[in-house]
Amino acid sequence: MATAEDLRKINLMQDLPDSVLDKLAPLAEEVNYKENDVIFKHGEPADSFGMLLRGKILLNAEAKPGLIVSLGTIKEGYSFGWGVLLPGSSHRNDAVALEPCQVLMISAQTMLDLLDSDRDVGYQLLRKFITIMKNRLDRRTSQFLLALDRQIEVEPLQE
Repeated sequence: MATAEDLRKINLMQDLPDSVLDKLAPLAEEVNYKENDVIFKHGEPADSFGMLLRGKILLNAEAKPGLIVSLGTIKEGYSFGWGVLLPGSSHRNDAVALEPCQVLMISAQTMLDLLDSDRDVGYQLLRKFITIMKNRLDRRTSQFLLALDRQIEVEPLQE
């Protein structure tokens, strides 16, 4: 079982009051992965939310048959498995342990039950979730636009 102190090491949880962490801690199960263990695969149900205490996780996807693209890494203190917020979601990529990892996992149903049953905790968590997701979307949009800029040559206007 996790402790409030364990949760405080997670970026998502750092600014939350102790009362919220005390409710979350007993819900999180510690899971250890060895190097190259598959944590989840594309298409599998998003049935748990993970918070990485130790190690590094690679997120990758098959862009087309035979072409695997690295989407990024999850570093210590960060979270993954955000699909749990939408019931019935499945993973859009694979997650693989790049080194031994210690992860705190909360099941999707447990997370949803907590968000529904304790509106104060739910509100605080969802505000943090939304802030992180907005930052990720902004970063990905910037990366996409930069990639487009590098690929498209603009022809000068003819007078």
